[in-house]
Amino acid sequence: MAVEISLGDAGRRYMQSILRPCLGVAALLSEVVEKPGDIFAPLPPATSHDRALQFDSGGLASLSGAIDWLFFDLAHKKSGTLVLLDVWLQAKDLKARRPAVESYLSDGSQIYYYLSLAALDPRKLAVLHKQISSFQVVGFFFPGGIDLSFEQRRQHLVPAGYVEQFAKVATTVYVSAYDQEAWVVWQSPENTPLAA
Repeated sequence: MAVEISLGDAGRRYMQSILRPCLGVAALLSEVVEKPGDIFAPLPPATSHDRALQFDSGGLASLSGAIDWLFFDLAHKKSGTLVLLDVWLQAKDLKARRPAVESYLSDGSQIYYYLSLAALDPRKLAVLHKQISSFQVVGFFFPGGIDLSFEQRRQHLVPAGYVEQFAKVATTVYVSAYDQEAWVVWQSPENTPLAA
């Protein structure tokens, strides 16, 4: 199992370098990770701190290991929703690339995939992750649910600003690193895991 290696300001700078150039919710998440919280990377136990700071270099783990750790992390949260952003895919691209999952929505500009912890299972999480067309995976967890009307679910369309309300209360932000083999994670002090 991975160990969480503290990254401090170097981890924050890496997250900011990914989030700030993006539009919409990803840019808003750059403000979220400025708040107090732990910044770490779940990496193999033998990983040195110096190696953990080489965010652009792979060869540490595997993509399946990153998804396994994400499942483990989510399974230890009380309740809420994971949102994964497709930072490159735009709403107009959905005509050519319709997602294989139904739990996605768009605000007219970007595409978001979501998974309630009530529906969490390893297969669903892996399928959701495969929907991301962007090389860089960005996601966040918030302690609540996404309540869509019948029409919003049918059209997968929400008003501009709808997803931002959830990002503002994110208690965990995930940014892929190490050639997508692991995450750099910001976690709020309020993000209390289940009691052991």
